[in-house]
Amino acid sequence: MKIKLNDALLKLIYISVIIAALGQLRYQLTLNGNILSIYKFGIIVAILCSLLYLFIQFSNLTHTKKGVGIFSFAIICYLFYTVVASIAINNNARIHPLSSVMDLLAWPLVLIVFYEYSRKNGIDENFKTISIIGMITIMIFSVPNIRATISGLTRKGGTIFPVYYCITLFPMILLFCSNKVKYSFMVIILIILVASNKRAGTLAMITGIFVYFLINSVISGTYEEKNKRKFQFIGVTILGLIAFYFINENFDLAIIQKFEKLREDAGSNRIYIWQDVLKHFSQSNLFYKMLGHGFHSVYYQVKPLGMARLAHNSYLETLYDYGVIGTTILIIIISYTVSILKRMITEKNQFAPILAYMLVQLAYLSLFSYFFDEANIIMPFAISWGIILGSYSHDKQVNG
Repeated sequence: MKIKLNDALLKLIYISVIIAALGQLRYQLTLNGNILSIYKFGIIVAILCSLLYLFIQFSNLTHTKKGVGIFSFAIICYLFYTVVASIAINNNARIHPLSSVMDLLAWPLVLIVFYEYSRKNGIDENFKTISIIGMITIMIFSVPNIRATISGLTRKGGTIFPVYYCITLFPMILLFCSNKVKYSFMVIILIILVASNKRAGTLAMITGIFVYFLINSVISGTYEEKNKRKFQFIGVTILGLIAFYFINENFDLAIIQKFEKLREDAGSNRIYIWQDVLKHFSQSNLFYKMLGHGFHSVYYQVKPLGMARLAHNSYLETLYDYGVIGTTILIIIISYTVSILKRMITEKNQFAPILAYMLVQLAYLSLFSYFFDEANIIMPFAISWGIILGSYSHDKQVNG
């Protein structure tokens, strides 16, 4: 009965995350408050189901030998610290309590849940259908956002940003689907990103695919498999270069023009935003440098370049909001994930190419966009992150 309840809770969390993604896509297109409620509903359901799952699990710790995983402990430390710092330090009266709860709790709780479940039960193949339906639906919902952005009839950055859900949900496709399905989605996502004119997202996907096939060729077992993977890797690289050359020569795509203007526009003013955040951090006293200024203080206090917005860099955002302590915990979490990837590659583990792809996405999105800062595009990523690390830990315990 407990296993069935756990399974049901995890599926409900996963479906709620997809519902939230669809709500976010539609809201950023229409700015309709009722549609925003769909996004909030999805995130809140995910939080409540996560809390219920963890309550059941942690209340039974005395009856299990597996306890709490070290990765979960690090996430709990990060979650606890960000919540305490925000409550104790933050003086922003304008912050909406529900928004802060959603952004602070959602992705860490979901990550812990899927990690702990997979660590104790291994990988669950039942997520395949949800992943395929979710990806197709998100792709369909992305089309109006792209069309509106290209036509110039709406806000460019906000409207197109949720298209990144395609990138962060894709690891679930890599986990559960056949090569034919993986490659089909891979091509469609690339087309969507090129059409969206998002430089960071397009580079993240191209680099991620490259690394995925590279690691895949490295970990292949037999001589024949190694050669097959190497030829796949070389073939994909050559086809990609030919396709890019053909597109560049024959089509006047806006994204190519945006790449050409990268130095001129300072990465859509990101460099100037980062400089502004760093300036405010350097002007803070030692207390705030160490402990931070609290939840989304960059948005509410700094207002980079005179506008209420986040830092467009999760590490600078964390540094200002949660200080050196919060940033250190976050870096430890990421470093631990990198160390697991190194082990996977050494052991020729099946999860290595997928985790390598994910770390590429994590690098791009956390360095140049909003990632750890809010309960948005990181949510599907948190699910696959937890599944991969948890399943790897489970396999190590079972196989020794």
